[in-house]
Amino acid sequence: MKNKSSVYKVQMFKIVYETMKNRNFILLFVALFVASCGEKKGFNGLFDEVCHVELNKYDETLTSVMRSPSEFCVVDSCFVFVEPKSDDWLTIYDGKTGQSVQLLHRGQGDIEALDVQTIAKGKRAGEIYALDVLSKKLFVVDVENKLLSVDKDYSLRNDSLSVQSIVYDDSVSIYETQGRERHFVIDDNVGRREFGNLNFSSEIDAVTMSNTASGYCVGLNSMDRFVWASMFGDIFEIYDYSRPDDIKVVKSNVVRVPKMDLQGLLMSDANIGVVSLTASEENIYMLYSGKTFNLFSGFSDLEELKASKTILVFDWNGNPIKSIQFDKDVLYISYDKNAERLYCLGINEDGEYRLYYVENLVER
Repeated sequence: MKNKSSVYKVQMFKIVYETMKNRNFILLFVALFVASCGEKKGFNGLFDEVCHVELNKYDETLTSVMRSPSEFCVVDSCFVFVEPKSDDWLTIYDGKTGQSVQLLHRGQGDIEALDVQTIAKGKRAGEIYALDVLSKKLFVVDVENKLLSVDKDYSLRNDSLSVQSIVYDDSVSIYETQGRERHFVIDDNVGRREFGNLNFSSEIDAVTMSNTASGYCVGLNSMDRFVWASMFGDIFEIYDYSRPDDIKVVKSNVVRVPKMDLQGLLMSDANIGVVSLTASEENIYMLYSGKTFNLFSGFSDLEELKASKTILVFDWNGNPIKSIQFDKDVLYISYDKNAERLYCLGINEDGEYRLYYVENLVER
């Protein structure tokens, strides 16, 4: 199998499709995600009970602003959506004023992007960064003033390193990588070091594992910690980087390794794990699928693959806090610490993108 070093989170399902087609398993690849039934499996088995929560609808005028978002992030009631089907990659909606603006034109110019798939909260308050995975430019968005700039300190602009996710701190950058024996790279004023083991399976070598065990990263700057959660299988890890020259594993929870063959090809009974990740100062929130990957049935689109009602809450030591079941499926989640709300992006019965929220989630 080819080394899919350019595989990124949002494209992983498409990559599996192309790989299986090339292996002559089927001419037209489709997939069905069948919810696990019977006994609890995967991360669900870490929780004794499930709390059922009804989501609140956010301002319906926001529906007209969104076209077909593939990711979103919220900072102080400002919402940033990645819009891969629009001329501009980013849409910013100010929840305080109701105003929206489009930024980051599609193209190869200095302040243009080819393929934005990763956005997250930036180094400073009120900032969000957006990574162009093709040009390897990192853009910084001042959400309050609706300003866009290129981070010229981003050290991987001219590097061949394949980056999945980024955690930014004031003086530290941490990247999840692919095609390497180590899982992460840390960059600071001392230099660049690699860390993180990928020995999740005795049968799969580290480089092969790194091409399939991709996922999501979220950092907590105030504690110098970050969490990584796998999109396939059931794995999450929490790291402490308070001493960048001696990064410690706070928690490594390997419940289920992604099922793959020796070449790294996902098997028909592989499961989908975490499909969106966010965090507060106290807790980590995982939108968790837990569904089974059946290569010989059918699915309609990528939204159907990611949709889930299950939120798993852990603290920053990796202890399970609560399993939550929403009343409707959502696709992406983002926590706003100022509003103390967990925002959820989903699709309503009419096929329209809708934003929902819930407050005091853990206290329920």
